[in-house]
Amino acid sequence: MQKFEAGASIDGFELVERLQSGGMATLWRAINPNFDFPLLLKIPFLDPGGDVSVILGFEAEELILKRLSGPHVPRFAASGSLAKVPYIAMEFVAGIGLAELTNRAPQPPDEVARIGAEIAKALAALHRQKVVHLDLKPENIILAERGAVLLDFGLARHAELPDLLGEESAVPMGTAAYMSPEQVLGQRSDPASDIFALGCILYQLATGEEPFGRPATFAGMKRRLYHAPKPPRDIDKAIPRWLEAVIVRCMEVDRSRRYGEAAHVLSDLRNPDQVVVARKSALSNERAWGAIRNLFRRTDEKSLVGKAASS
Repeated sequence: MQKFEAGASIDGFELVERLQSGGMATLWRAINPNFDFPLLLKIPFLDPGGDVSVILGFEAEELILKRLSGPHVPRFAASGSLAKVPYIAMEFVAGIGLAELTNRAPQPPDEVARIGAEIAKALAALHRQKVVHLDLKPENIILAERGAVLLDFGLARHAELPDLLGEESAVPMGTAAYMSPEQVLGQRSDPASDIFALGCILYQLATGEEPFGRPATFAGMKRRLYHAPKPPRDIDKAIPRWLEAVIVRCMEVDRSRRYGEAAHVLSDLRNPDQVVVARKSALSNERAWGAIRNLFRRTDEKSLVGKAASS
C-alpha cells in the first residue's frame, strides 16, 4: 500500500492535511488551482489480496458520486484509476458532524425534529436521483449551512447501475446499529432502508441510546426482526408523543407500515399537529410483532432453501 505525506502531489492535487480516517480509506484536505471549492481526497486501502469489497465499494462510490447533484451531496471533482493511484476528489464540506451531536445526546425534542427534518430533506433529494444510501449513520452526515450533506456512498445502490457489491457479497452490508431489517436479509434496493436508519438516528438523538445497540454477529443483527426496542417515551417521558410516533413509524419492521417516502417524514417533523398518535406504541404491540416475526421467518427460510438449492 502506497503511503503519502503532506505536500505530495497526485494528478495535480496537493495533499495538505490528513484528516481522521476510517478503516477503508485515508482522507486528505487538498488543493488544486483548477477547482474553486475546497477539496477532499479519499484514497482507499487497496492491499494486494485484500477484501474485494473495498475495490467494489470504491468503484460504486465513484460511479454514483459522478451522477449526483444538489446541495445535499459533495461536489465531485475527479478520480484516479485503480491501475495508478486510486482516489476520489470531491468537495470538502464544512459543518458540524452529526456524530458530535449524537455523542451529546439526548438532544431537546425541538432540536431532534429540526435535525431530522434536514436529514429527511437530504434523503428525499437523494432518492429522487434513484440512489439508496444504505449506510446512513451520524458519521456520514454533516450539518452544513446549506443543510444536511450526506457522505460516503461506498455501500450505496443506484437503480440504473449494476449492483456489483451486492452480487459479490452474501453477508449483510451496513452499520449494525442502523441497518434495516431488509438489509439484514440481503435486500439492497429499497429507499425505505434509509428511512429506517433515519428512525434509528432520531431515536438516538432523542433518548441518548441506540435502539439495537451494536451487535457484532449476524444473529445479533437479526434480533431486530423479532424484538422491538424500548419505546422512546419509556426512556424519557419528556419526549413528545408526536415525536415518538414519527420515530416508531420510521423504524417499523413491517415495510408496509413504515413511511413510504422521506418527504412524508419531513412533512411530519415540520408539522407536529398532523401526526397521528396511536394510543399504544407500535413498538410495544406484541400481537403486531408476532405477525412480523412469522413474516420474516418465512422470508428467511425461503432464502436459506434457495441458497441450499443453488449450492
